[in-house]
Amino acid sequence: MKQMPGNLILFILLASLLMATNCVADTGTYRITDYSVALNPKPNGEVVMDYSQTRLVTGGNIPWVTVGLANANYQIVGWDGAAKTVSNGNEGDWYGARVDLDKNYLPNEKFTYNFTIIQRNLISQRSDGYSIVFTPGWYDRCTIDELSLKVISPIDLLNVTADPKPAETVGRTLVFSKNNLGMGERYKISVNFPKNASFKMPAQAPKSGWDFLVPLIGVVIFFAFIILLNYAKYYSSRLPNDSYYQDYSGPVVSTGGIRRRIGSHEDHSSGGSGAFGGRASSCACVSCACACACAGGGGGGAGCAKKWLHFCNKCEDPQYSFMLDVTGKEETGDGK
Repeated sequence: MKQMPGNLILFILLASLLMATNCVADTGTYRITDYSVALNPKPNGEVVMDYSQTRLVTGGNIPWVTVGLANANYQIVGWDGAAKTVSNGNEGDWYGARVDLDKNYLPNEKFTYNFTIIQRNLISQRSDGYSIVFTPGWYDRCTIDELSLKVISPIDLLNVTADPKPAETVGRTLVFSKNNLGMGERYKISVNFPKNASFKMPAQAPKSGWDFLVPLIGVVIFFAFIILLNYAKYYSSRLPNDSYYQDYSGPVVSTGGIRRRIGSHEDHSSGGSGAFGGRASSCACVSCACACACAGGGGGGAGCAKKWLHFCNKCEDPQYSFMLDVTGKEETGDGK
């Protein structure tokens, strides 16, 4: 029985390693100069949320970013500014939106984007009324100059309590602010409404065990596909003179730093870690078995949102020894 070549086995092992680990390099660095979120609770228990961020690029390049959201149950309803598209970026236990920008922003360039979502399961019912506990998405490798949170009360503020104390109130709007947040620093607010707020709380479906099994099955199928494809290509492209490596066109697995949820809270009170990402990659070829790794990191750093394939046509060509690709796109979609 013919044996698979050692280089092909090495390629599969390297691809598996890249899938299982996070990369630490960035495609760019940045500073958030202004970050604001407005929460407008509705009688049906949903919360209309307007997000806005202004970022200054300090190094590298930024073609897309992500913003951590409270939970997976949201619907994107619009966007503006530097946002070309805003799509569902949920991945694993990280919840957030992916914002593809209108250009690839370079150092010293500043851009502002905003988007609106309808967030569900953010209002909690209490024995004495209702509450909203909210932490906007934080950034592990980014500082925030100015953070502003607004909560628009559906009732008079007389019996509404909040922690911390709002910086100001304007009509029925509570305004919270925090300046000069350090890397990874979070800012949590809670607002309590009396019973006469009369929110109609939607029933929350219990989590199913399939929530964990479905992505696991997808990973298994992905690896099985890669192994079978390479195994078939090895035998179909083998030449009599045993020189089939001359024009390798097998798939290269690229994966980025999977954005992670920081902290122990897994309820609907937190916005989750925010992350910025650009689909950048550096490729290393071993006997034409090229394996590409996205430059990325965890929450607050660069990262590839999805796994993707790349095909090398002429491995002996030096241009395939190092590659930078920042044009990746993914389909838009609404939160579940």
